[in-house]
Amino acid sequence: MSNDNQNSAAQESVLLSTFYCGRKRFKLYFHRNQIVWDYAKPPYAQHSVSIEDVISVQYKCVSTGPGNDVAYDPYYFIIHYAEQKKPNVWRYNSLTLRHCDALQVSSWVKTLQNHLQKFCKRPKRLLLFVNPVGGKRRAMHIYERYAKPLFHIAGIDVSVIVSQRQNQIRDFLIHHNLDMFDSIACVGGDGTVSEVFNGLVMRECRLHGIDPDEAVAQLPRPSMPIGIIPAGSTDTIIYCLHGTTDVTTAVMNIILGDSLGLDLVSVHDDTRLLRLYASILSYGYLGDIAHNSESFRWMGPSRYEYCGKLFSCQVIP
Repeated sequence: MSNDNQNSAAQESVLLSTFYCGRKRFKLYFHRNQIVWDYAKPPYAQHSVSIEDVISVQYKCVSTGPGNDVAYDPYYFIIHYAEQKKPNVWRYNSLTLRHCDALQVSSWVKTLQNHLQKFCKRPKRLLLFVNPVGGKRRAMHIYERYAKPLFHIAGIDVSVIVSQRQNQIRDFLIHHNLDMFDSIACVGGDGTVSEVFNGLVMRECRLHGIDPDEAVAQLPRPSMPIGIIPAGSTDTIIYCLHGTTDVTTAVMNIILGDSLGLDLVSVHDDTRLLRLYASILSYGYLGDIAHNSESFRWMGPSRYEYCGKLFSCQVIP
């Protein structure tokens, strides 16, 4: 069957059943990639979610047996999905449904899971870097509280590396084997993101025999997508991409495999490549503030204001 015919067959899949969510009875149907449910009795209130916004579909876990074996209830299943609450902001939500016929539940679970498997751009094996000293030093807390639970629900295998020094992420990406991963992500600020894309571009240069110090060289694109979870002082790059610095929104975009292009600019001197950047190139007053603030990272975002006032006092005659 051709891809067009397969896509057409997928869109024509139809399911229609009545389920219970708690004590409420719902009519649930799936057609043309939309899951729609409403109350079976007045007052009617219809809700819908696109299959593209579904994170996962799972049987309900009811207990953990000996040896950490997980037991599932064949009469319950859960639809985990992303829901847009306001422009540019997404939230996690779920719908737990029950049916007295286990075959009905099985049919829904298998059909929806088969549709989700067609989204090949969603990450399955993610390499994630955490910068523990960026911004307000809350990167690990942000990962543990917001990202880790959602990655678990989505069934993503995440390998976490906590950076210990500047440029460690860049050096790791340049020199290590990444064949076991299909995506890269980071929890940090703009500096952490910069390390990631500098490392991936330099890696591609090494693999393709390209000298990045040649100003006229065409630098290759990274072969893997980059996910960003904001945990920095300003997070300008993620704001430009998502229109918000909301952490959950960023995690949802990674899980669902959404992507946008990001332009990079290279800076060379007479002999070599100095850096790739994506947000701001500054010199003079702003550049001095950014440079001098590095020694005050413990202050968090307020270090910029502090260094600005300190610099102003120094230059006043």
